[in-house]
Amino acid sequence: GALEAARKISRIDRDLAQMNYAAAYRALAAEIRSAYLGLVLQKMVVRNTEDAARLAQENLNRQQARYSANQVTYGEIMLHQLRLDEASLAMRRAKADWEFTLGAFRSLCGNAALSAADIPDAIADVPTPPSVVPAVASSVTEASDAVQVAEKEVTKAKLACVAPRYALFPRLGLVAGISRDENNRDIMVNGMVAPYRYKVDTLYAGAQVNWTIFDGFNSKGQRLAARTRLRRAEQRLSTLREVTARNLERERTNVGFTWDSYQVAQMRLRMAREGLAHMREEAKRGQASQEQVDTAQAAAFYNEYMAQSALAANLNELVQYL
Repeated sequence: GALEAARKISRIDRDLAQMNYAAAYRALAAEIRSAYLGLVLQKMVVRNTEDAARLAQENLNRQQARYSANQVTYGEIMLHQLRLDEASLAMRRAKADWEFTLGAFRSLCGNAALSAADIPDAIADVPTPPSVVPAVASSVTEASDAVQVAEKEVTKAKLACVAPRYALFPRLGLVAGISRDENNRDIMVNGMVAPYRYKVDTLYAGAQVNWTIFDGFNSKGQRLAARTRLRRAEQRLSTLREVTARNLERERTNVGFTWDSYQVAQMRLRMAREGLAHMREEAKRGQASQEQVDTAQAAAFYNEYMAQSALAANLNELVQYL
């Protein structure tokens, strides 16, 4: 049965290769989705840093005008100049990160023509929570790719125990064949020596027995190694069956947690936008400064980014669960 076991092992290796390819394909799809969402978030970071640099420049210009009118000290000018330098540095760093991330995404997708204009400015809001139902533990265990791979590995390990078990058994071989030889000899023809060629066909059949009496305990070591691999495969399968359903339930729970985080971030964003609108109304009535309006604008942009990050986290968790 050693040859039959080797044939079955080869079939299992083929099936495992196909399953590993499918798993790698799904992982690649999830990586592309996550990288795409990351691009949208990075583009928003660039926008926020550009706006922060613009506001810092406008604020510095206002302070310089006040300094010319002897309303502020030179120390105030230096403070606002430092803020502008910090905002400009953050903007340049964000743009460099954006170019690097976009280039990495092009390489990942194999699309060198992808431009910044192809990336949306924001992720579309999701109005309703995703419909995620609990999975039945037994069906999850049977359908899990990891469990199926582990089951095939156990079968493969059992088949690998066959050949070492019979390594020292005698082997009987049957041999049959045909051979053809051409011979030369000299003969006398009319008193003269002439060469003569003739063919000889030989048919043969037989049996042979090979028996290795002792191989230096090599086969014993192979049997022990095969049984050890089998025990490890069975232990891994048992562990996977225990933790698969539990891990999936944890991932389903994480989908709910990230959705709740998104709702909290959305509420903070609405409050920030309302605060910005209120501050603009106060500025029109002369009861708020432009600097306060800029601060409210920066807070609105920051909370928008946080809401988008929470939404991206929720979408990534949902992909992982599915």
